[in-house]
Amino acid sequence: MSIYENGGRDFNDIIKYVKSEAKRIAEELLSRQPAELDFVAKDLITRSKGVFLWVKLVLAELEERAMASVSSLAEIEAVLRSIPSDLEELYERIIIRLNEKGEAVIREYQLVFRWVAFAPEPLNLEELDKVLATSRCGSSGVTQLDLKRNRVGSAEDMSRRLKSRCGNLVEVSEADDELAVVQFIHQTVLEFLMQREKHPLVLLPEETSRVEIITLRTRYIDFLAATVQEWELPANGDDLTSLQMEQFAALFQNAALLPHCLQAYFYDRADVTHETRTKMNTAVRLYVQRMDSLVEILSSILPDYDFSDGIRK
Repeated sequence: MSIYENGGRDFNDIIKYVKSEAKRIAEELLSRQPAELDFVAKDLITRSKGVFLWVKLVLAELEERAMASVSSLAEIEAVLRSIPSDLEELYERIIIRLNEKGEAVIREYQLVFRWVAFAPEPLNLEELDKVLATSRCGSSGVTQLDLKRNRVGSAEDMSRRLKSRCGNLVEVSEADDELAVVQFIHQTVLEFLMQREKHPLVLLPEETSRVEIITLRTRYIDFLAATVQEWELPANGDDLTSLQMEQFAALFQNAALLPHCLQAYFYDRADVTHETRTKMNTAVRLYVQRMDSLVEILSSILPDYDFSDGIRK
């Protein structure tokens, strides 16, 4: 899709959007009369060249600056003058500003970009939250406590964090909650990020990114496997005690990355012992028996497995 197609919006839509957002920023964030920010609307409409994406990103930066106490009209005007009219130059400006926020932000946005670009399946907010939490766990291994401490929390908090840490270059798709996934705001963002010579600090080589994804998925599934390894699971799931069921539910009902990680565990690993694999098979089979909604997901990821009678066909 061309950046000029604007998702079905025409120039009049851009004008309405700019005026509405300028009014909102003036009243809600700056406590000013909307007329005081008329110069913002006029500047954006003139410079947009009909590109809604450019307008959206510029307004996002103005909102961020307003929330960070850039509130005088002179300061706002200076920000506007500093923003390039070219979309690729604006992308570069966003990356430069992210890099100025420090190593923690750089690591986080690069991790998000890699998963959004190269994950086998798109992730929703909860799944991406688990990815980031797993990545923050120490080198000694992932624990339930570490995951809990490193998670962001609500979907609303995660959405705000993504906007801040990724410079509004990713978004949550406009879909029902269950179908909404994290994606780049436009295909041109990925195309820009893949041009490594323009911004060497955005390390997005495909092979390295896919290896990182497999490594993190493996760490997460190792955490699940190590936990299951400590259990005395009966061969028949119906024989589970109430305490075992509580443990089982607590672990797997919060295993948001399980569908994404199973493939790494069963297909990418050569060092899994038979005993651990057997226990993991049993645990996942019990989980699936009690979570019918997951059967279709797991079956699509692992077509060679039979979930009605254990995992392995």
